[in-house]
This record gives sequence, structure tokens and C-alpha cells, in this order.
Amino acid sequence: WGLIPLAQLYIDIGQYDKAKELLEKSLKGHQKKFGDTHDKTISVYHPLGLAYAHLGLYDKALDCFVKSQESFVKHYGVEHIDYAIFLKDFGLFYVLTGDYEQAETMLNQALTILEKAHHIERYRCLEYLGDLYGKKYKALQIQRNPGSSDHVVPKACLNQANVYFQQALQIIQGVFPKDSFHIARIQSKKKYLITA
Repeated sequence: WGLIPLAQLYIDIGQYDKAKELLEKSLKGHQKKFGDTHDKTISVYHPLGLAYAHLGLYDKALDCFVKSQESFVKHYGVEHIDYAIFLKDFGLFYVLTGDYEQAETMLNQALTILEKAHHIERYRCLEYLGDLYGKKYKALQIQRNPGSSDHVVPKACLNQANVYFQQALQIIQGVFPKDSFHIARIQSKKKYLITA
């Protein structure tokens, strides 16, 4: 059980290989002690799916998220904060895989639930939506005909990404210290978009 919080910390600081290793070890221990379908075993799949997604192991990540989703709905319902946090992470999976429509649906659903509770994690939904529109912008830039003067759609994506990043910053600037990793990460994403 103690491995899961440590693995989550590794995910938060971008050390996905270490998180994966701890979570796979935790999953084996949970399976041995509780079996494959016990709630404690299922609880490992959510963070493990997130680690797999960040490592580009999308088939494994999807399998983990699907196993987790049924348990979250069963235990919490679809309006609970814990389900919203799960949806946020599942939405990020879809951002990483390039399924922007599914990602946006899940992230907006999570954001709606988190906003009702005024929960701090809504900043991550907004950050991930910013990531989504940043990726859309870059994809449209690549697809655009070099001689074309059509900048409207890519520019709209760029603007929307910046709006989401700014909203995320507004939420956390009053909560985290100015030199917080979270603030610095979002500010760097905004700067990167400006130079892209």
C-alpha cells in the first residue's frame, strides 16, 4: 500500500519508469493477497495506467483505465470528486494518444464536477485542456500548406490553449508558492506555445 503514494509522487515529478516499477510490484502483491477483482487490487490500475500512458505504453494504459473506470463508477458514482480525478487522468491518456475529441469530453466532464466542489484539481483539467489545444495547434501547423495564408484555425487553437493555461495559473497562484514546480511547468508551456 505504501508504494502507491510514492509511485504517485514519481508520476508527479515525471519519473514514470520508477512509478511503473513500483506500481507493477504493488499490483503483483495486491493480486497475490486479494485476488484480481478485489477493490484494493483494482485501485492500483489507475496510477499504473497513468504511468503507462506517459511512457507511451498505450495498450497497457487503456487496459488499466478500463479496469479502473468500472470500479470508480460502482463505488463513487459519476458525480463524485474521485471519479472526476480519474476522468481527468483518463482524459490525459486520450490527449497523449491524440484522440482529442474523447480527451476534451472527459476533461470537460471532470472539470464540471470539480468546479462544483471548487476543487484544486480543476487546474490540472485546464492545464490538460491547454495541452490538448497546444497539440491541435501544432498538428494544424504541420498540416497547413506552407504557401497558405489561412492562420485562423491554428491561431484559434493557440489562443484557446493560452486561455486554458491562464485559467489554470489563476487557480494555483493563490495556493502554491510563486516558485512552485506546478506554476513553473504551466508558465513554461505558455512560453513554449508562443515560440512554436
